[in-house]
This record gives sequence, C-alpha cells and structure tokens, in this order.
Amino acid sequence: MPAVLQQWIEKSEERNRRIQQLRNEVTEIMELNIMDVTYRMLVEFLADEGIEHISEMDYILRKRYEVYMSELIKEKSVSRYLRIFDKVKQEYIRKRIETPMGRLECQWTYKNTILFIPYHSDQKIVLSVERVKNRSNMVWDFQIFLERKIENEQRRNRLRSIVGLACRITFLQTKEIRWDATIWYLEKFKIPKERLNPSDPVERISFREVLHPENRKLLQEYMKYEIGIGEMAISTVYEKFRIIRNFLKEISDEQQKVTTCDAERIDQYLKKRQEDANEAKTFNTQVTSIQYFFKFLEVRGYVDKVPFRAEYYWEKQMLVHHDRCVEEDVYMEIIQKLSNFPEHLRMMFLHLWCIGLRIIEVCTLKGDAYYHQNGDYWMKIYQVKMKNYKRVPIPEALYDLMQVYLNKNRIAKEDYIFQNRKGGAFSKSTFNEQMKKYCAACDIQNREYLFKSHDYRHTVATNLYDHGVSRQGIRDYLGHNYEEMTMQYIDYMPKKIACK
Repeated sequence: MPAVLQQWIEKSEERNRRIQQLRNEVTEIMELNIMDVTYRMLVEFLADEGIEHISEMDYILRKRYEVYMSELIKEKSVSRYLRIFDKVKQEYIRKRIETPMGRLECQWTYKNTILFIPYHSDQKIVLSVERVKNRSNMVWDFQIFLERKIENEQRRNRLRSIVGLACRITFLQTKEIRWDATIWYLEKFKIPKERLNPSDPVERISFREVLHPENRKLLQEYMKYEIGIGEMAISTVYEKFRIIRNFLKEISDEQQKVTTCDAERIDQYLKKRQEDANEAKTFNTQVTSIQYFFKFLEVRGYVDKVPFRAEYYWEKQMLVHHDRCVEEDVYMEIIQKLSNFPEHLRMMFLHLWCIGLRIIEVCTLKGDAYYHQNGDYWMKIYQVKMKNYKRVPIPEALYDLMQVYLNKNRIAKEDYIFQNRKGGAFSKSTFNEQMKKYCAACDIQNREYLFKSHDYRHTVATNLYDHGVSRQGIRDYLGHNYEEMTMQYIDYMPKKIACK
C-alpha cells in the first residue's frame, strides 16, 4: 500500500475515533437520543480541529467555529450554530461543577487567555447574560469578579472602573513618571495648589483618542511643557488640551501626521469649527490653542514654521449683556421653603444669595473664613479664578448661622466647610444637581424654575447698584480686575448705567 494512502487511512481513522468520542460526550451531556444537523456539524468541526474532549472548547475555538460556519453555509447569521456551541459548553460546566474536581477545573483564574462570561462557573452570572444578544460585550481578557444580580450595563461600568483603577494605580506607583502612558493621573505631579480648583478638579488627562502614535507623542510633549513649566490654571490648560486633542484626533483618523499638516487642511478644520461655535470667544480660543501648539512644534524643531496665520481667523468679540438676575418672588419662595433642603445646601445657597460668591468659592471655603472685627463681620475668600484672596463684609445673621454650623460639624480651621465623601472640597456640579433636584421637589415656581448658581452673583451686583453702590465699589466687592466685567453683572438698569 502506498505510504500516502496509508497516511490518509490513518488520519481518517483518527478523525472517526475523535468524532465517535465527541459524539458520545455530547449525547451524554445533552441527553440526546438523536443528534440533529447542528450537533453533527459541531462534532465534525471539533474533530477536525483535533479536539479530544469537550473541556477543550473555549471562546477562541468558538470564534473559529463562527468563521467556519459562515464560509460553509453562506448565511449572514450563524447564531443558531453558535447557540448550540454555547449550550454544549455550558451544560458541560453545569455538570462538572457538581463534583469537587469539576469545580476546581471550571473555576475562573488569572491566566493569559480570553474569558467569556457565558462560560463562567457561577450559574447565576450565566443566567443573567442568557438573553444578551450582543455577546461581544461578554468577552474579557482578564478575570473579573462579578456581583450577583448585576445588570449588563452595570457590569460594563464595573469593568471600566476596574480598568481605570488598575491604570491609575500603575501610573501612580511607578518611581518615574510614565510620560508615554495614554492616561496621566495629575495627582502624580506636584502641581502648586494655586493652579488647582478643588471644587472642579481635573483628575486625569487621556491621550487615547489620538490614535496616530506620532501625533499622540507630540501632544504628550506639549502637555509636559504646559503642566511642568506653564503657570496657567490646570482647568485652562485642560481646555486648551481638549481643543488640540480634538484637532489631532480628526487628522489622526485620516492617518495624517500633524508635522505634515498644511494651511489648506487647517483651514478646512477651522471653518468647520467656525460653523459649530456659538460665540466668537469660543472660536477664537480654538484658533489660539491650535496656534500655540504649532508654535511649540516650531520651537522644538518638529516643523519649520506655524503653517497658518491665526489672525486671519480671529473674530471680533462683542460684549453681549445677558440679564440673569433672579426675580425676587423666585428667591423668596426658595428662602421660605429652605427648611426642606438639606443643611449643607441651605448654608451654601445663603452664601450665593447674601454675598454673590462664585460657587467654586463657596465649595472651597475653609473653617477660618469668618471673623468679627470692630463690630463688623467679614469673610476671607480665596478666589480660585483670580488666584488671590479677597475680604468682604457679610450679614451678622450669616456669621451666626455659620458659627453654629462649624461647631455642630466640628469643622477645623484648615478643613473645607462643605466636604465631599473623602473630606475634599464639595463639587460644584454636585451642588448644582442637588439644588435642581430639591427645587423641583419643593415645587419652586411650579417646577418651572431652573436653578443656576451664577445667576445670584448677577442678582447681588444689580441690587447693590440699585441701592446706590458705585461701579468701582461693586467691582471691588465681586473681585473683578476690570470694570467692563463688572458691568456685565448689572442687569435691568440700562438707563441708569447710561446716566453714569
């Protein structure tokens, strides 16, 4: 007998042996008397793949089976066959975990493989994903401990938080800063507190969106400069970063290097942004941010010169006055119902209504902010936006209320008065959301009132002006550098302003 024929016969016999063995396993596990075509095709595929036992079935093999069936039956969907694949594997796991050895075999462990949630040993978890159609969401490349009775969206969120925590710990615990990391966690950097806004902190910077490796590297180089050498507030730096990142993301999606970007391509991009921008100030900020980035590339020698003239795009900024005063009947209704609000919201609201503070200033107040001097009551406020302190007079009633609040909550001099769960400064976004929630619950203006914290700064400025306080006095009280800015806070008084 020819050697080739002998080898063919031996391979055929070996294949038949595997088919018979797998058929016996499948019929026993699935308790089948007769195997239909879906089971027969599965068994033959497994045999051709050299599989000896059902225990060897995994997600990688499942993907190969999907490709195999797609080419074989020429149908758009092979879900029917994949369901049989999953049923066989799941039933094998169910029966194996009934024994101590089986539980040990099927237990999920940390290993270098792809894990598929429908093949989890915890049957409650398997049942929770039984009706999920998009099974690509059920694939993870590392071990995840899943809580029982958890929804699929919650599971994805849990995964993101686990991944985020792992990235954060890895970045923070390395001795040297990983400048090539796709996410920077800013607590790693020793940033002066004057550049930070504790009530609205920028905790991380993500470069993941920029897919082109060279463009991403140049953006990282630029951010090293802005964070390490620059003096701007981190919130301002982050605003510029997002503008540049969006620009680099678009050209990276086109596989274009920023160092080869010409004036024509930049013109196309800026014209799109011009159409999207609601205000000239917003658009001008975008133009300037991209210009500064290219100037950095020029200084570092990555490009010969900035490829566009920013001044060709700048739009004229017109100061537009927006009437934002809160009507008296609105804030009086809130005050009348203030007892229904939580204590911290009551105290924070009074600082807006009485003094006209910025909400970020209220959120960052510390225990030593209030003092009594020569019969008058004062507050010491750190202006995050201006990076300096100011002192303003306050009503005696507010001083007395805050003394009670400080003593009751045992707020030390260096403690934030209004704290988050970790003892840090209260979040301004959390405050605004909570106020909106309680204003709706208390039927303020029949639930038609939309709370905006900054409107009370306009209200205080307008009331002061209406009662004869000069614009200079209001400017000093609000802590503005320029009188033009103060004028933007005085509402409903066009004739009186004109007379001045």
